[in-house]
Amino acid sequence: WAFTTFGQPRLARASGRWYYELELRKFDYPQIGWVDEGFFPDDGPSDDGVGDDAHGWGIDGARQHTWHDGPGEYTQVWPRPVVIGCAIDLNERRMLFSMDGVWEEAPSFEDFTFQGSIYPAATGIQAGTFHFAKEHCRFAPPDGYRHLRLEDGIRTGCFRRPASP
Repeated sequence: WAFTTFGQPRLARASGRWYYELELRKFDYPQIGWVDEGFFPDDGPSDDGVGDDAHGWGIDGARQHTWHDGPGEYTQVWPRPVVIGCAIDLNERRMLFSMDGVWEEAPSFEDFTFQGSIYPAATGIQAGTFHFAKEHCRFAPPDGYRHLRLEDGIRTGCFRRPASP
């Protein structure tokens, strides 16, 4: 198996509460979430994605796994298309995820440690769009969380991955 990982390291953060969305239209083996500075994606397809090592944390509604240094249990099954909300509290060390605006009851990851800073990333997406700015997101973050903003160093509020031919 080989997959491509996309991320936005220019939006890396070391503290605070942050939110982004990933609108998924086509996927096979998605791993959606966050990676830290110790994650080194390959330039092309690879078998190392978000959460396959100790430098990433992700969820997967196709295979029903959490991912951090390997797979764990995750009970959600994602429809197609779906919007996944990703919220991270770097002060309290909690990661929350939503499916079409409905938040999970308990954090998928807690009490985690990370190297340097953390940024949004996804593996195994064939067609989808990252949404960082408030005006591009379809759903609201949890109370007290901020959207990763345009003025935080990126010129567009979304990053698109079109379907492969």
